[in-house]
Amino acid sequence: MQGLATTQDRGEGLARVRARGAHDRLESETVAFHERVRNGYHALAGHEPDRWLKVDGQGTTEEVARRVRAALEGGGLKVPAGRP
Repeated sequence: MQGLATTQDRGEGLARVRARGAHDRLESETVAFHERVRNGYHALAGHEPDRWLKVDGQGTTEEVARRVRAALEGGGLKVPAGRP
């Protein structure tokens, strides 16, 4: 899996970041901007499915990390023990 890229689809992520009150340049962009970025990543993943790992980003950090680990290990990649 050389050159592996991941994308996590988190529909509510931007709303959560904005609710925290911390806004950097990207977080201050419009929802339309973030949708275009999301669609761009999905298009890239569609063109190179062997290079991209798409993971459901809903849930806690630990839940998402477990999904990423399981997907990587399911593809034959050894993941070092440690954080979820």
